[in-house]
Amino acid sequence: MSRSQTCAVVLAGLLAGCGADAADAPVSARGSDAGVPIVEDDSFVGCPEAVAPFALGMRRSGDKGRLGAALVGASHAPPLRYLNDWTLTWTRADGAPIGDVVLTKARTFMPVHGHDGIVPPTLVSSVEPGRVEVRGLNFNMRGPWEVQLSLSSPSAGDDYVVFHICVQE
Repeated sequence: MSRSQTCAVVLAGLLAGCGADAADAPVSARGSDAGVPIVEDDSFVGCPEAVAPFALGMRRSGDKGRLGAALVGASHAPPLRYLNDWTLTWTRADGAPIGDVVLTKARTFMPVHGHDGIVPPTLVSSVEPGRVEVRGLNFNMRGPWEVQLSLSSPSAGDDYVVFHICVQE
C-alpha cells in the first residue's frame, strides 16, 4: 500500500471514530464502558525516538518554569489504549514539593493526528495536599500522546505541564 493510500485509510478511520457517526463505530469491551468508539490503527509503526520511555517517577517542568509535576502512580504502566488513571504530585521549579497547586484542566492530545482523547478526564483531588488523581485519561489509539495539565498556585502562579508518552498496546 502506498503512503497516500495508508494516509487515506487512517483518515477514514479517524473520521469514523471522531465524526458525527461515531455511534456507528464498533466498540470493544475495553472501550464500551465509556462509550468510546474504536479507531482501528493497523498502520501503527511505533513512536518517535524523541518520546522518552514511560516510567513511574517521571517528572516534567512547566513551560513558565514555575511549577512541575511527577507521575507517582498509574493504573497501567506503560499506558494502554483507552482509559488510564494517574496519580500526580506537584513541585516548585526547584523540585521542592508544593501543596497549594490546583489542577484546573487535564487533557489527552495526539499531536500527530491533531485530536484529543474524546472523553475528558475526571479530576479527583486527594486528601493529601500536593497530590491529585486524574481518572479516565483516554488514549484511544496507539502512538504518541500528550497529557496536558493546566496548573494554578497562589504562591507560585500559573503554569502548563505536558507529559509526552507513547501508547504501544
